[in-house]
Amino acid sequence: MIELAILSLLGLGFLAGPFPFEMLMGSIGAAEEEEDADIQTLTDDMQQTGTASANDIETHNGHDRIFARSGEDLITSGAGNDAVFAGDDADIVFGQEGNDFLRGGADEDLLVAGAGSDTLYGDAGDDILFGADILNEMEVAESTRSGELPSFLLTSAYEVGEADTLHGGVGCDTIVAGSNDVIHTGLGNDVVTTGYWMEDGETAHVTDFDRNEDVLVYLYDGENEVPTVEFINGPNDDAQLMVDGSAVLTVEGVDYTQLTPDHVFLTPREVMADPPNSMIKTGTDEANNIELGDGNDKAFGRDGNDRLFGGLGNDSLYGSDDDDLVIGQAGDDFLRGGNDDDIVIAGSGNDYIHGDAGHDILMGADLLDEEQWIEARTAGDIPTLTVITDSEQGDADTIFGGYGEDTIYAGANDIVDTGEGADTLVTGVWMDGWLG
Repeated sequence: MIELAILSLLGLGFLAGPFPFEMLMGSIGAAEEEEDADIQTLTDDMQQTGTASANDIETHNGHDRIFARSGEDLITSGAGNDAVFAGDDADIVFGQEGNDFLRGGADEDLLVAGAGSDTLYGDAGDDILFGADILNEMEVAESTRSGELPSFLLTSAYEVGEADTLHGGVGCDTIVAGSNDVIHTGLGNDVVTTGYWMEDGETAHVTDFDRNEDVLVYLYDGENEVPTVEFINGPNDDAQLMVDGSAVLTVEGVDYTQLTPDHVFLTPREVMADPPNSMIKTGTDEANNIELGDGNDKAFGRDGNDRLFGGLGNDSLYGSDDDDLVIGQAGDDFLRGGNDDDIVIAGSGNDYIHGDAGHDILMGADLLDEEQWIEARTAGDIPTLTVITDSEQGDADTIFGGYGEDTIYAGANDIVDTGEGADTLVTGVWMDGWLG
């Protein structure tokens, strides 16, 4: 599923080249410029204000305040209890040591907590918030400065940090939590991720999980067997996620009977090390046509009536807003329609389908004339269902309708949660087994 090649949600302009450094000095403290680098380093307590261009800012000791303003900024706060306001545009902020306060501002940001007890706000935009100390920060920072997207973003040498507070804000956010973290997903279709780094009993807490909009992911060590997950009645009658008998996540305000193991998408850590032929493609706010290749690829349609095709490999496709057509094709794919009226079609693997909000058509059964649907969707139509008689049974899919009046076509052994709304569930002559 969500393959946390973290910068994949941030496939914007700042990946195109190095960050120029332009900065207005604050009225207190001192700064020194490092040789052979377009970076300013703050050495004492400072208030620092960036320009409207891209800024590259590092701090050392001291309790610093950084106002980056607009521009695609890279900010490393260093030691001390720092406050960082990244401003508009797609920013990357590392908290590092101290109890830091990090705000991404508008647009798609990556916020990474450090060793202290940090507070992160994604604000508007499709943000990624890291409470867990599992990200290889040096590799991300160096690759970003050189304009390259790193292949390996997670480290197996993790440390258990202090409890962080993570606010997703408005947008479709990805929140990676550590032990004892508190998660407020905010508005939008969000992904909450825990994993192999969680300490037994030191659960993260999500306060506003909505099973019709949000997704739970557990990242496990692929060298071990696939873990067993279940939900139990935890403290205060909140649902508690158990992985191989260890409590990792508390879902506040949700009864444990409302959640099943199928609400948890299990992903091996090894998928983070994408094959060399993998790709990440991000669309514009217009209608996009994105076709992926043979690797474990990722596509983000953003706004517009997009068409996304997974190809081979275990792909992650996100339609986002407007009326999208999302087709997984081969491999075990993670498919999300996003807001509005989408068509999401599974392929031949064990796929995860989430319609999100809107009146969606979700296909687990491999029984369509795909080309006819593509042509109709290109013309702006909702195509008439054409069932092909020589359909092949795909693997078992997991399908979530979300909000809205959805039409769900299920195949043999598929698991279906229709979600809210007056939904239609369709089976038929193509069934070769029992609906799960």
